[in-house]
Amino acid sequence: MDKKSLQKIKSKLPRNYAKLIREKTGKSYSSIFKTFQESSPLYVSEVVEAALLIIEEHQAKEEKLKKKIADLC
Repeated sequence: MDKKSLQKIKSKLPRNYAKLIREKTGKSYSSIFKTFQESSPLYVSEVVEAALLIIEEHQAKEEKLKKKIADLC
C-alpha cells in the first residue's frame, strides 16, 4: 500500500485514532504515526487493518446518529 492511500485512510479517522489503534493492536504510538507519515518507510499492516476497522465503526456510529436525529425531527 502506498503512502498516498494511507493519507486518505488517515483523513477519515477520528481525532483520537492513535489511542484507538493502540488499544486494538498494542503497537506503540511511534509505529502508528510512522505508518501514516509520508516520509517514513515503516508500514505496519496491523495498524492499517485496525484503522480500517475504526473507520467502519465510526461511520456506522455516525449513520446511526443521523438516523436517530432524522427520526426525532
